[in-house]
Amino acid sequence: MNRLTNFLKNNREPLIGILAGAVIGYIYWYHIACFRGTFPLAAECWVNCLLGAITGGFLACLIREYCLSET
Repeated sequence: MNRLTNFLKNNREPLIGILAGAVIGYIYWYHIACFRGTFPLAAECWVNCLLGAITGGFLACLIREYCLSET
């Protein structure tokens, strides 16, 4: 349990970025891609959530590294 707590403390920002990216990917799929559906990958919910999660985690890591290098 201690290892899990340490992991969550050390990776809080990327995990929040992954969760936020997945939610934004779902919102994008629901409001935009679901209605247009011209691009085959955009028609799938899991693809948009996965790409959003990857992008969100990547951006959160970049922001975290930038903020840590400033201090």
